[in-house]
Amino acid sequence: MIEFSIRKYGPSEEREVLALFRDGILEHVYPAFFRAMSNVDHLGLTLSISMAGYVLGGSSYFQAFFFGFAWAGLIYSCCHEIYNSYMMRRLNTDMADIESSYLENPDNGFWVAEADVNGQTRVVGIMGVMGKSEEEHGESMSIPVHLMSPCGLSSSSVDRL
Repeated sequence: MIEFSIRKYGPSEEREVLALFRDGILEHVYPAFFRAMSNVDHLGLTLSISMAGYVLGGSSYFQAFFFGFAWAGLIYSCCHEIYNSYMMRRLNTDMADIESSYLENPDNGFWVAEADVNGQTRVVGIMGVMGKSEEEHGESMSIPVHLMSPCGLSSSSVDRL
């Protein structure tokens, strides 16, 4: 288990935080692709497209594989585009200026998790929280906006905040 400490974000670690954010978002592309391709409907569609390639290619196994791989490539590209567009939207809004988005408002917060990695203290996780008020009930609550921990930090670390 990794020993880590959680503290408020400081401007000096902006580069590390943004890199961790990018990597954390994009690491979801492959699991999303795998889940999409594992869906029964997509499996049936992939087989149908492969069979269409086989028939249209004059009983060509190559054509069947080509059509199937082209379909899988399209699904992967769509998964990548979804996560990449979300990442770019966040990098151009709240993550573009973490201090004004999270630290200047008392209802918001941004923390980093630090751990000793190969003898150096490094940022290994981030968490951003934005305060939202519910007009209907007149209540305010905090909603986790960003939670990245690619180095295996457990979700129980959120409870420590």
